[in-house]
Amino acid sequence: MDILVICQYFSPEEFQINEICQELAKRHRVTVLTGLPNYPSGRVPKAYRHGKNRREETFGCEVLRCFEIGRGHGALRLALNYISFALSGTQTARKLKHRHFDVVFVYQLSPVTMARPALPFKKQGIPLCMYCCDLWPESIKTMVKGEGAVFQAVKQISRRLYRACDSLIVQNGAFLSYLRDTHGIDEKRVTVLPHFADDALLSRTGHEDNGVFDLVFLGNLGKAQGLEILLEAAADLPREGFMVHFVGDGCEKTALMETASKLGLDDRVRFHGRRPKEEMANWYALADACVLTLRKGPLADMTIPSKLQGYMASGVQVLASVDGAAAQVIAESGCGLVSPAGDVQALRENLLRMIGDPAGEERGQKGREWYKAHFTKKAHMERLEAVLESTARKGKNA
Repeated sequence: MDILVICQYFSPEEFQINEICQELAKRHRVTVLTGLPNYPSGRVPKAYRHGKNRREETFGCEVLRCFEIGRGHGALRLALNYISFALSGTQTARKLKHRHFDVVFVYQLSPVTMARPALPFKKQGIPLCMYCCDLWPESIKTMVKGEGAVFQAVKQISRRLYRACDSLIVQNGAFLSYLRDTHGIDEKRVTVLPHFADDALLSRTGHEDNGVFDLVFLGNLGKAQGLEILLEAAADLPREGFMVHFVGDGCEKTALMETASKLGLDDRVRFHGRRPKEEMANWYALADACVLTLRKGPLADMTIPSKLQGYMASGVQVLASVDGAAAQVIAESGCGLVSPAGDVQALRENLLRMIGDPAGEERGQKGREWYKAHFTKKAHMERLEAVLESTARKGKNA
């Protein structure tokens, strides 16, 4: 197949679309329409400014980069970032009318407007498949109050983009229900396909025993994660019994550092910043438990963060404060202990239960077995390619 992939984020930014494109390029011709790298720093590197490096080859894919304003800091700058890619991406798409792709594949993170450049191809009769990783307009409820004019406008834009798709892929059944109930999407057009993790984690062995219980969080330190609950739960525990490690960066890092200091946890909490992917095995080896938290809310109830798959593949037990789909996976797999989102006392009780509990290794192994059964990259790619091929046939039969 000749596949056009559209995603506002791409290497050197670290998202799963990188691995997906790398795998697709082994068997298909892949062109990637993307923006200028600036996540999560918010700044576009000098190597990509002033029109430089707009065409590259990465992972065996032809990469076409559109202008976008760096996301910077604050709501206004973020809005400009979203709008600039949607407009410049659409302009670039119109210049590709001479290319007849078999299928357009949108890997839709936030914002949903990153799918806007797909519409010119839809008008040409090229079928469109979208992997919906973030639900809109649900995602903006943390940024706007109520469901007023702004929310309704974004809802209409979202509905138009979702309904333009010949096929959609979602990470779990709750996403499917949302698209059906909110946007009137026919369930027959939707495939449920969970994210995957690095299968190399399945071979990770060994544990670094340093005499304390090490809690490791890997990923974005953002508002949606609600990580302050972990610090609040740890505040009253014996100081010599544990260590908390935040491996990642994000808009809430400074606030978390201040909270840790106010709670007297400076000697028990360490912020390591963003670390290269090659180091992840070392952090899993350190961890006695990996942490998963989400702030309470409807979108969080429907979300299974991709880091959960990584935790499970690594064979490390999970300490979680989540609701909904993620809580269900943890409970069904037996990979860890889960408490309701926002419940500090319940999280503290589970943490105390984990410290010194020999069942932790068994929980980790259960998670790994669940991962093998449900979340491997091989199974993911086989199903994804099947959906793309089925979607491409719709164009040929039109």
